[in-house]
Amino acid sequence: MSVQTGIETPRGPRSRRLGDQVRYRVDRWRAEPNPLWIREMRQSARMLRTPIILMVLTVLVTLLMSALGGILTGTSSPAEAGTILFHTFFSLAFFVVTLVGPALAANSIASEREGQTWEAVLLTGMRPAEVARGKFMSAYSAIAMYIVMLAPVGALPFLFGGITPIEVLVAFIFLFLIALLGVAFGLAISSKMASLRGALLVTLLVAIPLSVFSYVTFGVALSALAHQLWDVIPEGPPVWLPTAYGRVPFGVEYLVYLVAIPTAGIGLPAWLLYEVTRSNLTSVTDDRSYGLKKWFLATSVVLAATATIPLFAIGAADRAGALIAGVSFYVCFIIFCAFLFGGESIGPSRRVDKMLATSGALRRALGPGVMRAAGLQLLVGLGAIGLLCLAGVIYIQLAGTTRAAVQAEQVIMFSAYAAGFSTFVIGLTALLRARSTSTTVPRVLLLVMLFFITLGPWILAAITGVLSRSSSPFGASMAVAAPSPAYAILAATALAEPDPGVAPIASVVTSFLYAGLGAMLFFIARTKCKGIIAEHRRVLADADLRLAEEDRQAAEQRAAAEQARLEALEQPTATETTEDGAADDDWGGPPDIDT
Repeated sequence: MSVQTGIETPRGPRSRRLGDQVRYRVDRWRAEPNPLWIREMRQSARMLRTPIILMVLTVLVTLLMSALGGILTGTSSPAEAGTILFHTFFSLAFFVVTLVGPALAANSIASEREGQTWEAVLLTGMRPAEVARGKFMSAYSAIAMYIVMLAPVGALPFLFGGITPIEVLVAFIFLFLIALLGVAFGLAISSKMASLRGALLVTLLVAIPLSVFSYVTFGVALSALAHQLWDVIPEGPPVWLPTAYGRVPFGVEYLVYLVAIPTAGIGLPAWLLYEVTRSNLTSVTDDRSYGLKKWFLATSVVLAATATIPLFAIGAADRAGALIAGVSFYVCFIIFCAFLFGGESIGPSRRVDKMLATSGALRRALGPGVMRAAGLQLLVGLGAIGLLCLAGVIYIQLAGTTRAAVQAEQVIMFSAYAAGFSTFVIGLTALLRARSTSTTVPRVLLLVMLFFITLGPWILAAITGVLSRSSSPFGASMAVAAPSPAYAILAATALAEPDPGVAPIASVVTSFLYAGLGAMLFFIARTKCKGIIAEHRRVLADADLRLAEEDRQAAEQRAAAEQARLEALEQPTATETTEDGAADDDWGGPPDIDT
């Protein structure tokens, strides 16, 4: 139903062809724009401070760039000055987008709750997805105005040279894409917070270090790796990706590293943040995790494929290490998803149960529930690790190097440890959630336990003096650190040594212990959840019986009252008389007339 007109509209086109569906979506977007977006855009247009802020920011950046250009004119060549101005401008624009964008988005949903207008938004009948899209488009339109106002300043490097138009165009495109991520991040936090001040504080406390880390990691540090891959990219400048699009020759590497990976690196986090926002806005009696599980499946496939890319990009001698790094990255993804699904509900509500009863097998598998989420993670996670191990071993053996057997053993041993540790983390998360009524406590406990599991064995080895007394890192005394995931890397390194010691054996034993413990925790959590769900259903059944008994008693009382009313109507209401004279006496006869 249209929110503006109240007229019932179809949810989709009659045709299932992709072109017809896209045309339908575009026509519907033009005919029925999101009402939240329209409302907030009108509010922003009425505010006097909006153009003032934009003007002040543009003037300040223009003066800074002009001053820097004047300084560089006397000390550098025009081409060098233009390149420096290019990197300076887009570095400043990056921080403006990554700080202002989340702050603007954090002001959206939290302000509605604090201003007590959120109930009015819910009464409009809009779905959580429509609310999330409306708030996102309003915040994204606001940050897009900042980028558009700063666009003329980005043309200043053309006055000096050294920069091509394609580099500036690609840089602005990525600026809009980074703004998309920033707005989605702020909106996800705002959807969880009930206070505007709390939302702004949390958003900025996370956005500031995250922006600095992303700038250093994906800018300066990644430019060094890009320089090793392509000599035409300079090493050190932070804004290297636009340069790569203009100077790297087109080919398979171009499509993989400059098209596929950046698309996944921006699209998958944006999708996750959208699903988190949608989940936070959905009622607890609805299915809040369906979108997150779809994201998990898609991301698992993408990351598993990405983890195999280094096998084809490096030499045969380093393929085992590259695949171990890819498996490690995928295990980190599984741990992140354990925290993500740590807030899953114990089981579906009655309404969701009825909906799932008429759905397909895949839809039921992606339904809400702790054990459904844990089972999905185990099935997909262990399957992906097994496929990565199999693909790595086959590709290493096909290389035919002298150390192919050792590299295959390294990959198999590390993958076994990764599978066992992943099983333990998933089982532990399910048990912690099954034994808690809160969604925050299991995540905090999981974080603390993972911290002690990762660093505790090494701290224990340092306290007991094992690190200082051990003559070899692969000796029996160092096996005390085997519970730490970092020990698996040490054991894989030991296989390449003439004397590997007990490290490989300790790693294999620990992996089996982790797998067995994780399976035991999984089944304990399953039993606990079954008991909770059975008790919940028993309480609901008792409540239904009591309500039915109350309805029966009320129906009996109504029937008795109706019967009494009918009996009262059947009884005579006037005085019964048996003689006509008595009736005449009641009238008193004709009146006397005086003559």
